[in-house]
Amino acid sequence: MPESDSAEKLRERKVSLQRQVVAAYEREYRDLVESWKSVETKAQGTVAMAGIFLAAVFAFARGVSANEPGWQRWILTTAILTLLASVLFALLSLWGRKVASPPPPVEIEQDVCLMMPVSDPVAFAEYERRLGADEARQWRGCTDALRNAYEIKTGWLLRAQGAILVAAVLVSLLTIAALFDGNPRVAVPWEE
Repeated sequence: MPESDSAEKLRERKVSLQRQVVAAYEREYRDLVESWKSVETKAQGTVAMAGIFLAAVFAFARGVSANEPGWQRWILTTAILTLLASVLFALLSLWGRKVASPPPPVEIEQDVCLMMPVSDPVAFAEYERRLGADEARQWRGCTDALRNAYEIKTGWLLRAQGAILVAAVLVSLLTIAALFDGNPRVAVPWEE
């Protein structure tokens, strides 16, 4: 009798461990979905910020004359191209991607219904173990797919934000150069 008790306890522990694995995948999936939404919001903000910055750079470019040094025109051109790249990268982050959905409950329900007529405890325990393993496998597949798509999405967002930073540095340098070139286009309070 003690051997069957220990076998039963071992089976229960195995089933409990499988449930923990499934619960961990469910939590990770929910966390990834929340992070996904956050990246979407940040990408939308990045597009808006780059668009506003691009409009400001175009306004700045209107004041650039053909007599400006070539390096200043190249920096401005590079800033514009970098901002356009930022918009493109942010849009690529927002691009719709196919990701796996969580395991449909109907499949699990069907498997459970198949188990109900089983009256042999050993056979039932084996069905239960297989059900837990199958559910964990399904969750692992959809969570892995979502994680991969999330990493691609965040990669594009990081590129977009990096491009905005580069453009900001370039325009800042160009503005500083314009202030000190002896003929500033911007009114400086201490020179009025």
